Amino acid sequence: MSSRQLAIELSEVGVRFSEISMGVISTFEHLFKDRQEYKFRDVLDEFYAQTGLKEKDFDEYTLSWSAERSTLVPSNIFGESNPVELFNLCFGKDIPAGTIDYNRIPEHGIVNIYQIPDWVKSYIVTRFPRTVLQHENSHLIRGLFADSTFRLAILLIPYGTYFSLMMAKENKLIYSSHFDYQSIEDVVYHLAFVLQQKELMNQEGKLRITQGIGSGSEFSEELINQLSKFPDLSKLTLLNDPHFITNAQRLCV
Repeated sequence: MSSRQLAIELSEVGVRFSEISMGVISTFEHLFKDRQEYKFRDVLDEFYAQTGLKEKDFDEYTLSWSAERSTLVPSNIFGESNPVELFNLCFGKDIPAGTIDYNRIPEHGIVNIYQIPDWVKSYIVTRFPRTVLQHENSHLIRGLFADSTFRLAILLIPYGTYFSLMMAKENKLIYSSHFDYQSIEDVVYHLAFVLQQKELMNQEGKLRITQGIGSGSEFSEELINQLSKFPDLSKLTLLNDPHFITNAQRLCV
């Protein structure tokens, strides 16, 4: 019997609930108008009830927390330090230690350290107690390597005000970072700059684009249109994969 899974994508911008059943994905998305922390729980409860998902039973629950502040460190370095010290080294010491968490990704010898607000954990524990909760980058890495990564594999995820960029080649993760952007031209510029710096221009491979919370399919389609005009990217297969994050969550259950 095929299992039914509820995959949740959550950020301070909005939420996306995805029902996965019999290979079919049904998605419901809501952007927060008021981002005051104490209102998130009520808004989430109301929207979840509106989707009709509350009346259904699920075999698996997963949550992908999306936030710009995350960093990847080698497992051996992580073992010699602690997540709070490593996170503070990257982002400063103004973050409450109790909001810093991490996911081990042993198959790649790395640990993803990130910040997650207390309200997210308390909400999930009380509403969806059996949920497997991880940072979105942890899901994205597993999703990236679910496909062939011997040739260049690029994953680009626009969100509302920033985008995530990951690259793999010869079955190794060679790049992962976030960039702020205001227009498609900003995204194209940062992508081209990284490819030039990594000496990866004119390489064969795949460039997969998916929509993070706060970014619609129209943006991804126009981004692909713009990228297709660059001769230096002509050897890349450009793919619009709207359910990539949802499918990546299926790998952690």
